[in-house]
Amino acid sequence: MIQLRIKELLIQKGMKPTAFSLTKLGIPRVSAQQMLSAKAKSISFNYLERLCIGLRCTPKEILGVYSTGALPIPPDAPLFAWVGHELPFPLADFKHLTPDQLAKAAAFMKDLIVEG
Repeated sequence: MIQLRIKELLIQKGMKPTAFSLTKLGIPRVSAQQMLSAKAKSISFNYLERLCIGLRCTPKEILGVYSTGALPIPPDAPLFAWVGHELPFPLADFKHLTPDQLAKAAAFMKDLIVEG
């Protein structure tokens, strides 16, 4: 199964995961809402290109591939290399932090990036 990972990418890029963030990239509000709520069943190449340019990423980062029992991906298929492709930023680790802890983590990461 292929799913859009736009919300995770927006957070990773320091943007709010809102439809407004995507409208700034030229994506209509209704489409943006569908993409963020996982209700989108498809994505146009035009929108995919806008996302890649605006978020400075590749389609591989936008499209998450997950092997399911209904349609398993054979290990020798080229798409298998995309299965379970994790973002370099472990967002799940931050899911249960308090707002104060998130603020401290954000400040730490900002310092880390600036100091390089």
